Amino acid sequence: KFGPLWQMVFMNFTVSGVGIFMAIKLEKIFRVIPFREERITLTGHWHILAALTGTIVLMYLMSEVFPLKGKVRKFAGWSIIIGSDIAFAMVTLFSLKRLWVTEEVQEPLVKTYMIFAEIGLGILEVTLGAYLLWLLIKLIKNKLVGITLMIGGIFFITSCGEPAPEIHPSEVTMNLNVKSGDWVPVPVGEFLSGFNEHRVDIDYDFEIMKTEVTNAEFAKYLNDATAKGLIYIKENEVWGNYHGDILGGGIDEHGVAGNIGRHEKLVKNQDYQYYNLAGKRARITFVNNQFVVSKGYENFPVVYVSWMGANAFADFYGWRLPLKLEWEKAARWTDGRSYPFGNFELGPDNGPKYGNYHHSGDPFDSFNGLTPIGFYNGQTHGDFETKDSKSKYGCYDMAGNAGEWTGDIVRGSHQRYIMGGTMMEYAFEMRSATENSGVPGFDDDETGYNKPYMSFQVGFRCARGNLGNILERNLHSH
Repeated sequence: KFGPLWQMVFMNFTVSGVGIFMAIKLEKIFRVIPFREERITLTGHWHILAALTGTIVLMYLMSEVFPLKGKVRKFAGWSIIIGSDIAFAMVTLFSLKRLWVTEEVQEPLVKTYMIFAEIGLGILEVTLGAYLLWLLIKLIKNKLVGITLMIGGIFFITSCGEPAPEIHPSEVTMNLNVKSGDWVPVPVGEFLSGFNEHRVDIDYDFEIMKTEVTNAEFAKYLNDATAKGLIYIKENEVWGNYHGDILGGGIDEHGVAGNIGRHEKLVKNQDYQYYNLAGKRARITFVNNQFVVSKGYENFPVVYVSWMGANAFADFYGWRLPLKLEWEKAARWTDGRSYPFGNFELGPDNGPKYGNYHHSGDPFDSFNGLTPIGFYNGQTHGDFETKDSKSKYGCYDMAGNAGEWTGDIVRGSHQRYIMGGTMMEYAFEMRSATENSGVPGFDDDETGYNKPYMSFQVGFRCARGNLGNILERNLHSH
């Protein structure tokens, strides 16, 4: 009598509670970097559905089809309740984890909750399998007891485990020959854009940085901008001004185009956060009135930079952020290749040699860490072999490592495009046509000021050169 009522209430709470949380937090969390978060969340949904169906089938079988009685019924019933509740509880915690942890430290919890969710689901599914087996061969007792004891033993001896410790660059032998600060030319002409490979004409020459902006370059900018009174520190964050978006589809002098869309928020002329000094993987600190890079991380891509901070860096030197189409052309060349380094599928054998992505096996992968700029240069670092993975135009790290802000606005929204995948994404998401997005900071009538997205997996590179007519013709072609 207890089991079915308890279980239906528990299942209802799991599904409805997580659903309400998802609806409330959709804009703020799950649409910030959607691919990573949505993939994680869909994994949780799959476990919920599997536990739901398994529980309902088992209760139906044991109550209506072939009723169990006595101790066997109690044993089977409690196995169902314990197994499914472990699965439901862990998936609930898994799905709600962003209430109490930040993005950069969620990976250990993701793994731990899923281990226990799968153990609970395993108990449930094994019980289901054993029950159906008994219905066929009438040997329930020994089979069910043995299997349950085995799963129970696994459950109690399984350790949550600790995330792998961070590896310092000094611990890795590296043969780096790509330096920051270089530019490569991208000539006028057409290229194949998007997954459907439509032709886009960029009717002007431009230049783009060969590498992502490094910690050393960004720290220099911060010091120079501080000397000119352009930035300041407040609550462990670097702040500065942004001139605001132009609404109604206009284009400002910086090449940033505005929209009016149902999901667009006001990005107005005011001060915003540029850089998060308190980020758990931030490599720039403020010491003795100077911005200093942690030793060994000078040539790693700068991350924890908001779109505002990236835009301000570029503007400070008379440059700009590349438009999404400019970035894509610099990565894809003119033949529509899937990745900057070629038009072939990445697999477990060849993929790790070409870029830093989730489980790519590079020396920093156990911590899901960044690699230095130009790490994939065709050299062997320690015992890790790489291919020279630059694009045909000569750009490095346009697939994986840090995702990269671009200059234009997502159509119908206030969000900005992020291109190139990250070290937290899987290989297929490093394709040059894959678009992601993040919020630049905005004001909302209901929630007030919303801070910009500053992530341990997003950086940027700059472009320079006149824009021609590309904005008018192609900016909103998608």
